[in-house]
Amino acid sequence: MENRLFWLVLVVLIAGAALLVLQPSIEESVLPSLETAWVAIEVEGDPVARVDRVEIAAGTPFTLHAVVGARRDDAAPWVYYTDAERLAFADGAEVAADRLKPWSRSRPVQVRWYTVEGRAPFVSLAADGEPELPRMDELLRADWPNAWSVAGTVASANDDHLADATSADDTSTVRRSFGTQRFHARVEIYEFEDDLLPRQTIASAGVSELIDDPASFPTVVALLPGPSGPASAVFGLPQVGLPPAPAPELAARVAGWADDRLTFTLSSVLRDQLAAADRRYADLDWRITDLGGETRWSTGDGPGAAAGDLLRVGDRVVVLHQDRGVQGVLDYDDLAFDYVRGAEIRALHNIWSGEGLAVEITSLAASAAARSPTPAAAADPG
Repeated sequence: MENRLFWLVLVVLIAGAALLVLQPSIEESVLPSLETAWVAIEVEGDPVARVDRVEIAAGTPFTLHAVVGARRDDAAPWVYYTDAERLAFADGAEVAADRLKPWSRSRPVQVRWYTVEGRAPFVSLAADGEPELPRMDELLRADWPNAWSVAGTVASANDDHLADATSADDTSTVRRSFGTQRFHARVEIYEFEDDLLPRQTIASAGVSELIDDPASFPTVVALLPGPSGPASAVFGLPQVGLPPAPAPELAARVAGWADDRLTFTLSSVLRDQLAAADRRYADLDWRITDLGGETRWSTGDGPGAAAGDLLRVGDRVVVLHQDRGVQGVLDYDDLAFDYVRGAEIRALHNIWSGEGLAVEITSLAASAAARSPTPAAAADPG
């Protein structure tokens, strides 16, 4: 009797061990086949994660969800492995809730997160030769968790470690809450938890898909309010420099890249700002101001300088961003968006300098006439 019990227990143990070893293979034979992956974006306030391009107000939190699609054959419905509770694709149709499942298969998974960015912030094009789109790369975000869902950011891979600037002279450490960022995920499936190499990697759309279809690529565009919106959207994109008097074909090619939000030029930034404000550059009302404290910042709809205003000296045009010097006064320590060799946030003293330098300023706000620059002394006679 004891021998029979011993052998019975032994057989059960062997069968259990065999089942444990064979379980992943059995799963693969009966469960739908893993085929492709996507990145879905869930914005705070919207419960649906979307595989699409989304626009948000700067600073709005959002979450990135990895999605893996599986099906038994080409005619079978998709099953989506994801931690997102609701899901929709670029066509707007929401996926049925019973087709969304958290990962429950026995094989361990690691999700690697990437951002899709230009290799260089600025690329200058030659007058001759075939124009090439600036090089795009999928950049690993090694400091992000290897999880199915992560908190998103529009910060670029090369400045994600930066903190907010604490002084006007420290504009190199301004952490952006605005701009454009695109996302890519690779879902790595391992045989065992401690394996160094995955047995299968399923990747979402990458650089080639972005170039083919930029309109629906998983992208977050975080915009500042008001006239600064279009100027803030290009941060994170590579800038293209055109040669003097470019050929019409070259100019048209670059304009098409800007329309697809793959690159930008200073002209495209100003074009988008003017279009949003329903203005024409030739009709703007430019006034002379001095960066030594002549003009006050507006406190609302009243007169004075404001974020989104344009400043220029000669052919260099910048977009006013933030009061960072003497509070309430437009001066050299205030910040602007500068587009010389890539989009940068710079203090005005790093753009122009000189005692009594005459700078022209114009407003793109609807109440431009009411907000023309006002001398500080006149606004505060005391």
